[in-house]
Amino acid sequence: MLGGLASWFGNLGAAIANIASQISNLPSAIINGIVQGFQTVLEGLFVPSDGFFDEQFNAVKYSLEAKLSYESFTDILTNYSYISKGELNNITARIPLINQDVTIVDFGYFQQYKNDIHNWVRGFMYIFLILYNFNFVYKLIRKDTFFTGGGQQSVSHKGGDSK
Repeated sequence: MLGGLASWFGNLGAAIANIASQISNLPSAIINGIVQGFQTVLEGLFVPSDGFFDEQFNAVKYSLEAKLSYESFTDILTNYSYISKGELNNITARIPLINQDVTIVDFGYFQQYKNDIHNWVRGFMYIFLILYNFNFVYKLIRKDTFFTGGGQQSVSHKGGDSK
């Protein structure tokens, strides 16, 4: 009987020790549960599922294909990527929504003055090229630039602090 009573008190002590350890671990378990729940909520809010952006991109792509027929615009880019010195054709696109060809860029007015415009642009470019080369030679000789870009000043001021 004494052995059974000692065994019963031993089991009771072990149960009380188990309850005490569970109570001491309770705050850390609650905090870990809250942190894991908060992490799960944040991941659910801000981390998209796999393939989410692919689905969104494809939805936009298919709606643009149906409404604008973007193949006509990519054809325009490939057709006009190599523009020669000759005549410029007008840029047109077919809009399937209204089933009509629309002129995007009309080069008719440009064709009349194309040579004059090219000469003016060429003249300005020569002026800027001469200024660039002058600035480069000046920098080689004086180790400082004559013209500075971006509103910077090439002259460094030396002196004490002004208060």
